[in-house]
Amino acid sequence: MKRFLFLLLISLFILHCYYYYPYLSDDSLISLRYTDRFLQGKGLTWNDNERPVEGYSNLSWILLISIFGKLGFNLILSLRLAGLICSISVLYIIYLYYKDKDFNALFVGLSFLICTSAFATWTIAGLEQPLYTLSICLMIYSVFKIIDLYNFRKYNWLLSISLAVLVISRPDGVLFSVITSFFFFFFLLYQKRPYKFIIAFLIKILSLPIIFYVSQLLFRLNYYGEWLPNTAFVKAKVTLYTIWIGLIYSARAFINTLPFSIIGILFIIYFSIVKKNSKFIYLLAVMGSWVVYVTLVGGDIFPAFRHFVLVYVILTYALIEGFIKCNFKFFKTKYFLAIFTFICIPCYLYLQINYSSNKIVKHEKWEWDGLLLGEFLKKGFYKQQPLLGVTAAGCIPYSSNLPCLDMLGLNDYYIARHPPKDYAKGGYIGHELGDVNYILKRNSDILIFTVGQSTPSFRIGEELKKNNEFLRKYKPVLFSINDSYNPTLFMNKYGDKLGIREYNKFITIPGYLLGDSKNNVVVLDKQDNKFKTKILFNKTATITLNSKNKKWRIYSINNQKPDLNNIKITLTSNFKNDSITINLTSLVKEIDIDEIKLAYDK
Repeated sequence: MKRFLFLLLISLFILHCYYYYPYLSDDSLISLRYTDRFLQGKGLTWNDNERPVEGYSNLSWILLISIFGKLGFNLILSLRLAGLICSISVLYIIYLYYKDKDFNALFVGLSFLICTSAFATWTIAGLEQPLYTLSICLMIYSVFKIIDLYNFRKYNWLLSISLAVLVISRPDGVLFSVITSFFFFFFLLYQKRPYKFIIAFLIKILSLPIIFYVSQLLFRLNYYGEWLPNTAFVKAKVTLYTIWIGLIYSARAFINTLPFSIIGILFIIYFSIVKKNSKFIYLLAVMGSWVVYVTLVGGDIFPAFRHFVLVYVILTYALIEGFIKCNFKFFKTKYFLAIFTFICIPCYLYLQINYSSNKIVKHEKWEWDGLLLGEFLKKGFYKQQPLLGVTAAGCIPYSSNLPCLDMLGLNDYYIARHPPKDYAKGGYIGHELGDVNYILKRNSDILIFTVGQSTPSFRIGEELKKNNEFLRKYKPVLFSINDSYNPTLFMNKYGDKLGIREYNKFITIPGYLLGDSKNNVVVLDKQDNKFKTKILFNKTATITLNSKNKKWRIYSINNQKPDLNNIKITLTSNFKNDSITINLTSLVKEIDIDEIKLAYDK
């Protein structure tokens, strides 16, 4: 019966995960870009022929997904499978520990966890949370076993492994080695163990985490030439603003899981402070230190409280332990189990699904548009290898396989180390970076805001909109991918790979630069994989460019002499501004422009 109910809970959990499918975090696709390049033999790098930058902070997750990729699995599917395996393992470890103690209490705790949307969401969302949470779960399991059995040899290796995986799963994983060390130091001291024994035990549990930490640090110094990952320069700054945002985030994360969170917290406070129970003291130390850390750094921008998934696992342990310790007779009966199953679980699940932060997950699908856009650009521009400037640094870089400039700095060495003066004092946490002069100096061939917003966004976008060089060089062009998705890309008219070309007495203008943000869209010709501007009947396509103080004429359109029966052409020169404006008006149903060539008119 116990096994059947556990399998029933696992089935409910899988259905809960499926409810949020196909949500995929954009940051998970940043990790996949590194993974993909690693599997291609290009190392853990962001771009070719650039200084390597550590724009990821989840080495163990990248290595795990690489194993799946090496076995031939699709990388996005690998994220889902690895996440599901890790999360089900969490549930099984908790079941394994409590199945013979009090099944009703176990059922309550597991039900809380599987019905919590954060746990389900981040199982399939693609980031390292499932592996991180599994390591936390194993860490607590090992500590509890050591406390139960007073056997400091049998489980210290498992504790050491879990702490070591945490260290290379996220930079903040070191925190748990520190907390666990302090806990056991005072716990063993309270047990009147000799100092020699205490030191020997701490060496045993810390040796592997230290080896992992030092190894990664030496690798980072040798490979990236840095003491810290690039992500630390972007996200790890503590200010009054980040603390305030973090307080709101943490409060909402606890409110999101009422009433279970308050019951778990009360159990932790009562049994640790009043009853001096070692297990609850450890849970309080781990949860408290993590919540303080999350609050200091400003929480997280993602939906469904990503950073609190491990807190919910800690609360699961607290709920089960608390119900066991309370020993209420009613909790032991079948009536309680029936009431909880048919009333409490559906009500809690309903609240979870309808909580605002969780509802976002259900409807957020822009990452898939970004994947589609990346594939689209890869088909038409892969030979040219243009540099893409992006703010969504996951979906487009991963699927396009093109060189990318992360305008928000997570994967860019310079931007991460040159923050604005008011950095982390307002705005969107982790998205306040960006250097206009640097970005324009890089001369990206295409700038893309999110996955094709028509208006530049974030701090960097607002500053670019006021910059004359940006307004002169970049033209917003509407691309048509399908009937429902038409992104606006800012095309660099003078870019090295996709811009206007001048040679001898000619200027060649690629057809896609005649597109605009309203009427004339750019389409991909599936026969030759070239982007062309489609000009509809009686619509006019316009482009303005530097004239070099010369007089120009249309030499050819699509490598042919212009047919004036099909198209009306006007050229207007402005010698004061050193520019020429070309207008092409279609006189037929539609015209596809692949290329325009101008000749110098003596």
